[in-house]
Amino acid sequence: MATTAEDEEAKRLMGEWGLDKEDVQVDDVPDEDDDIHNFDDYMEQYRREDCVPHDDELDHIILGTNNLEEALKQFYEMTDLKPIMVVSLKGVGTKSARLAFESCQFLEIMGPDPAHMGMPLAKKLAALPDGELVPFHYAIRSKDKMKAEIWKECDLTCDKVTMVSQDRGSAWTWTMAILEGHDQGGLVPYLVDWGESKHAAARLPVIGSLDSLKVTSGSDSPVHTLLDGIGRVTVATGESSLEVTFTSAKGKHTFKTLVPGGIEFPK
Repeated sequence: MATTAEDEEAKRLMGEWGLDKEDVQVDDVPDEDDDIHNFDDYMEQYRREDCVPHDDELDHIILGTNNLEEALKQFYEMTDLKPIMVVSLKGVGTKSARLAFESCQFLEIMGPDPAHMGMPLAKKLAALPDGELVPFHYAIRSKDKMKAEIWKECDLTCDKVTMVSQDRGSAWTWTMAILEGHDQGGLVPYLVDWGESKHAAARLPVIGSLDSLKVTSGSDSPVHTLLDGIGRVTVATGESSLEVTFTSAKGKHTFKTLVPGGIEFPK
């Protein structure tokens, strides 16, 4: 597939894990004159050395919203916790905030970046219902599936990008592989490879336990092949839906949608 110079520039910007410090939802964050290196130091208080990712598992879950600021307030009312690490993906027009689960997975809340509303993914998020947090996508980690290019068995294609940030002053990188050539949006997972880098959940405050992620799709969906052997995900055959349940100090929370939008790279 041919790409234009604009496409390549957008993907390059995706790799810049840009931090908007003024939006970080924490107390006592680094001063506004500080940079991402100071924020890197700040995140050390949450480091869990025992948070080691197992292969062939669910990696993280994305809840989508059309207004990130309001969604974070809503989330705080539900859980008494404020997602912190708010970041921008400049190439796709989104902002995100994260919290970890007790296991080595994390929850990401993603909304459109008001400064980049013209981007396709920003438009998709902006179209979500007002006041709702909606399961939007999820990622799995599997070195074997990544190496074997499992998507080819499903007649899908793959677009990859390497993300770059900081961890203890050193480069912190991970690879995302978005699967293309289907019309099932966020039902079809994307793959993440953290390589030798520390997993993101190891540097985030913990919300509680991840109880379940249930993916339901038709019998001919590539989901069944892609998720075969993947832990912490329940796969069922039936009317398409994506449902996540987790427990915080304030109780159990379930989010479900029939049509998860799914993230995508610029085209």
